[in-house]
Amino acid sequence: MHLPYQKIFIGIITLLSSVLLVLSIKDNVTTAIIFHSVVILCAIIYYTVEYFNIKKQSQAPIPRLSSFTKMLSAYITPIKSHLSYLFLFFLTLITIGSLQFDFIQNIPLLHALVSFLSKHSITLTIFAIISGGLTFWIHKEEIETSEEQELQNEEQGEKTRLQEFPIKYPKINSIPVLRNIVRWMYVEGWWYSLMFVILVILSFILRIWSLDYIDGADNFTIIAVKNNVENGVSFYRDSFISFNLMTFFSKIFGYGMISLRLPSIIYSVISVTLIYFIAKNINKKVALLSVFLFAISPWSIIISRLTRDYSFDCMIGAILLLISVNLLKKINNGEIKKGIFYLLSTVIATYLISKFNIRGQTLITVIIPITALIFGVFFTIIKNIKRKSILTIFILSSMSILTATLYLVEYYRFKSGFHFNQSYFDFFFNSNTPSPWQWFHGNTISPLFMSLFILTPLLITFFLQKRNRLITYYLFSVFLLVLCIYIFKFISSTDNTTRYIYFLMPVYTIIFSLSLFYFTKLNKKFSCKIFSKLILVLIFFNLNSIYYAIDPIKIFEQKGIVNPKIDSGGLGRFDMYPVINYLKDDLNWDGKKIFVFAGRFNEFIYLLDYKMDDKRVLNTSNCDICNPNGYNIGKNMYVESFYWNIHELELAIIENKEGYFVSEDYCIANKNRSYQTNPGENCLQILENKNFHYNDVYFKFLKNINGYKIYYWSEKS
Repeated sequence: MHLPYQKIFIGIITLLSSVLLVLSIKDNVTTAIIFHSVVILCAIIYYTVEYFNIKKQSQAPIPRLSSFTKMLSAYITPIKSHLSYLFLFFLTLITIGSLQFDFIQNIPLLHALVSFLSKHSITLTIFAIISGGLTFWIHKEEIETSEEQELQNEEQGEKTRLQEFPIKYPKINSIPVLRNIVRWMYVEGWWYSLMFVILVILSFILRIWSLDYIDGADNFTIIAVKNNVENGVSFYRDSFISFNLMTFFSKIFGYGMISLRLPSIIYSVISVTLIYFIAKNINKKVALLSVFLFAISPWSIIISRLTRDYSFDCMIGAILLLISVNLLKKINNGEIKKGIFYLLSTVIATYLISKFNIRGQTLITVIIPITALIFGVFFTIIKNIKRKSILTIFILSSMSILTATLYLVEYYRFKSGFHFNQSYFDFFFNSNTPSPWQWFHGNTISPLFMSLFILTPLLITFFLQKRNRLITYYLFSVFLLVLCIYIFKFISSTDNTTRYIYFLMPVYTIIFSLSLFYFTKLNKKFSCKIFSKLILVLIFFNLNSIYYAIDPIKIFEQKGIVNPKIDSGGLGRFDMYPVINYLKDDLNWDGKKIFVFAGRFNEFIYLLDYKMDDKRVLNTSNCDICNPNGYNIGKNMYVESFYWNIHELELAIIENKEGYFVSEDYCIANKNRSYQTNPGENCLQILENKNFHYNDVYFKFLKNINGYKIYYWSEKS
C-alpha cells in the first residue's frame, strides 16, 4: 500500500513547528534551537530525496549547479501545490503577531503567543517573502495570462457597449448632458460605475460626518475668514482660492465649521474621483480598491477637513498625475513631440497656479509632471538607442545631473545639501509612528514587511511582460523620488509635519491597492482567496483608527485623549472645552472684559465667538514661522505667546486697570526670543500655580485647568 509520504511529512513539520512555538514562548532557547535544526534538517532531507526521485523517474540528467533556474524548478516541483498554503501559513503567523485586541491580555498563553510572534516578525516576514516569491514564480505565467485576458475582455466589452448604447437607450441618447453620464456608466460597466458612484458618495459622507472640533491647523485661516465675513478685511491669507470659497460658503450657510471645511472636503472628493481614472490605467479592480482605500483612509479623512490647502495640493497632484499618465501613454505610442510639449506646458501651468493662489507649497507638485517628462525622454531614448554603452552613459549622466540639482536646490523648506529625516519614511512604512494614521496604524507590522509589501508590484512588473508596465514604473518613480526628496532635503519647522507630503497620498494609495491585488492573486482556490483576504484585512486595517478618524470626538469620549495625532497638528483641542466653560460660567465672559491669551488665541476666538477687531493686527515680524502680514485679533483681547513670539501683556496692563491672563506657556518670555529656543531660556517670569508680580502688577492665581493657568490682575489688588 502506497503511503502518502508528502502529507505525513507536512504533518510532522507542522507538529514540530507547533512544539517549537510553545517551547520558544517559554524562553527555552536551547530546545528552540534544537527543534529549529530538526525542522530544517527534515526539510533538507525530504526535498533532496524528492529531487532525486523526480529525476530518476523522468530519467533526466541532474542539472548542473550553474543552471539555477532548472535546479530551483526541480526542488520546487514536489511542493508546488503547497507553496501558496505555506505563504498563507506565514501570513497567518504575522497576522496573529499583529493582533491588538484587549481580550488577548487576559489569556496568558495567547498573550505569550502573540508576543512571541510579534518579537519574531522579521523572521516570519522573510519566510513569507520567500514562500510568496516562489509562489509567484511558479504561477507567474498563469497570473500574466489571466490578467492579460481580463484586460482584453474589459477593452472588448467597453467597445461593444459603446456601439450598443445608442441602440439600447435611444431616448437617453438624445438628451445631451444625461447622455454623457449614462453612456459612461454603461460603457464602464454597471457594476463598476455604480460601485464608483457609491464610493464617491461614501467618501463625502465620511468627511462631513463629524466636523464640530478644531484641528491644530485650524487657527489663523478660520479667524481670517471670520474677520473678512464680519468686517470685509483680513490681515492673513494662506490661499486665495480656498480663502474666498470659505468666505463665500460662510455668507451662504453661516460662519461655522461646515462652511469653513467644505472647500477642503470638495477637493478631497475630487481627488477620490481622479484616483479612479488614474488607477484604471492598471485595471478597474485596482481602481475601485484605490478609491475605497482613499475614502476610508484616516489620514485622508482628517486632512480633508483642514482649513488649509493640503487637500488642494493633493487635488492638484492628482490632476497632474492623471495628465502625466495620459501623456506618457501618448509618448509611448509614438506621439513624442506632442507629449513632451504638453508636459512642459503642465509644469508651467503648475507654477502659474501656485502664484495665482499665493501658495508656494503647491509648487512642490510640479515634481509629478517633471518626473513624467524625464520618464518620457528616457523611454524615448531607450527605444531609439541600440548601443548599450551610449545608453549607460546617458543614464549615469542623467542621474548625476539629477542628484546634483537636488543637492543644490533651495526652495521653501527644501534646503541646500542633504539632511536625513527618517520620519518621512515612517509615515508610509511604520505602523507605530505617532502620526499620521494610516489604515494599519497601531498594528504590529514590521517596517521591513511593509516596505517589501509596497515594493511587490514593482518586482512583479519587472518579471511580467505587462501592458501597464510603463504606468507602474512611473507611479513608483514619482513615489520614491518624492519620498527621497523629503527624507533627504526637507526641513520642517516642527517635528513630524506629515501634511506637507500629503499630496503623495494618491500615488501611495494606488501602489498599496496594487500590492493587495497581487497578494490575493497568489491563491487560486476560492476558499484560500477568502482566507487570504481576511488575513490581509487583519494585518493592514485597524478599524478603531478608521472609526476615530471619522468621528474624532469619540476618541475623546471613549479614550480620554484630548489631542489625538491622526495628523501631526493634533485635533480636537478637547482640553480647552473645560477652560471655555470656566471662562463663561465662572468668570462671566461677555466679550467686553479684557483677556490675554497665549499661543492658542485663535482657538479661543473661535470657541468664545469673539467679535473681530478690524483695526488692529498682530505684529509677528520677529517670529521664525509667522506670516509677515500678521494675524487677526478679537476685540478686547491681547496675546502673550512664548511660541509665536507675540508679547502684549505689558501693553494690556498699561491700557487696562483689570483683566485676566490665560496661558498654557511655561513662562513669560523675552520679546527677542525665537520660538525654537528651549523653554527654559529667556524667561522673564515662570508661570506656576501661584500668585506672582510682573511689571509691579500683582497677578492672582485662580485655577489650572488641563494645563491652562488662569490669573487675574487689578489695580485694586
